[in-house]
Order: sequence, then C-alpha cells, then structure tokens
Amino acid sequence: MARTDPQVNLRIPAALKEKLEAASVANSRSITAEVVARLEASFEKGDAEGVVDFLLRETKHLSAKLDLVMNKLEGKTPPPGPEGVVEVIKRKR
Repeated sequence: MARTDPQVNLRIPAALKEKLEAASVANSRSITAEVVARLEASFEKGDAEGVVDFLLRETKHLSAKLDLVMNKLEGKTPPPGPEGVVEVIKRKR
C-alpha cells in the first residue's frame, strides 16, 4: 500500500485487534496488510474465481516466506527487505 492510499479510522473490540495483531505476525505482514487481505477475501467469497485467485496469492506469499526461511537456514542471504521477498516471488512465476 502506498502512502497515497486513503486512510480509514475505525474502532474495533480489543479482542479482535489482538487477533489481527497475532495473525499479522504469523503472516509476516503489517496489521494494515492483514486487514486488507482479509477484507479482500471477504469480498471475493461469493465469486469462486475470486477465491481461487486469493488463495493463489496467499500461497505465493507463504511460499516466498518459506523460501526466505529456508535460505536463511541454509546460510544463503537474499537481498534485504522487500526486495528479497519480491525476488523470491518473481522466481515462483
């Protein structure tokens, strides 16, 4: 998301915020990215093709994370930061 994207401020229950925080950590995303991914999925649920597209994006995301972890365990170092993730995702295509 770019800094030019619109902002939305909302109130949510503390327990829901804690769930979002835990999910964002588990998925290596910011809370904003986690909320956006979940909202996009909720709009795609009625559209089978949309659900498949969402699942493919999520699979690529998780696969890229796994590759980064495996590279780290094997002593290989991809470029730092988002560029490393982008490089791994591009290799998956």
